[in-house]
Amino acid sequence: MTKDKDIPLDQYVGAKLYYHLGRAITQWAHVQDSLLRVFSKLIGEVDFQIASMIFYSPSSYEVRIDIVDNVAKAVLTDPDLLKEWNDLRDKIITKKRKRNILAHLMALHDFENPDKSVIRPHLFNATVINKFQNKSIPSYTAKDIQGISQLFGQLSEDLRNFSQKIPPPLK
Repeated sequence: MTKDKDIPLDQYVGAKLYYHLGRAITQWAHVQDSLLRVFSKLIGEVDFQIASMIFYSPSSYEVRIDIVDNVAKAVLTDPDLLKEWNDLRDKIITKKRKRNILAHLMALHDFENPDKSVIRPHLFNATVINKFQNKSIPSYTAKDIQGISQLFGQLSEDLRNFSQKIPPPLK
């Protein structure tokens, strides 16, 4: 077996796949940062370091989303802003599932045609087999992952734009 370090990067069959996967995961970090901005605005822009400590205290991203959601429901009095937040929250939850799928897959390389290399759930993972019974198990090419990365980037931008619409708290 050849070790990865022995292959020049431009000749590595998984280079494009891993590039887009790394980019998608990095884009998700921007989504988290943008959600922190929303949280900070909702709680009245206290010291950003304190907002960050509160936001990142729960290790579960689901709990962070719930915290921001609960604060948004308590603070946002404009029905249009609340609807916009609810739509964004739903997108976050949907995209988070995609992020989790990307983060927990294995790569299968097509050495004849690297563009057909994919990431997909482990082939013999009983949980996956049961979950996708009678359905096709998802797999993602570099192009698919590139599209997901763009969706994460757009979500991050949408959250930042939304944070700018949050009015200052009433004193």
